[in-house]
Amino acid sequence: MKHSAKTFVIYRQYSWEEKGQYIIDSHDYRKHPSDSHVFVSEIEVEFDAPENYDPRPQMIDALKHQRQEIQADAHMKCMKIDEAIQQLLALENKVEA
Repeated sequence: MKHSAKTFVIYRQYSWEEKGQYIIDSHDYRKHPSDSHVFVSEIEVEFDAPENYDPRPQMIDALKHQRQEIQADAHMKCMKIDEAIQQLLALENKVEA
């Protein structure tokens, strides 16, 4: 099924780059200028998309990945807390001895 979308041609050059490049972006930099992104033109893009497209599987995968990152971060923080507790307990035992 044919679809169309308004998009923007942007010239992007970061301060560390010697040369910039043209990119297609959905953000309108005319309304929100940036020192690294400059509006060039507005274009209409046509594209084909499946008629019965269901984005949910990819959305679920993204959420699972986000959950894994959060769990890994929480695990590391818990390990640091446990380590600090163990150090305090070790100090407590040294004081008593």
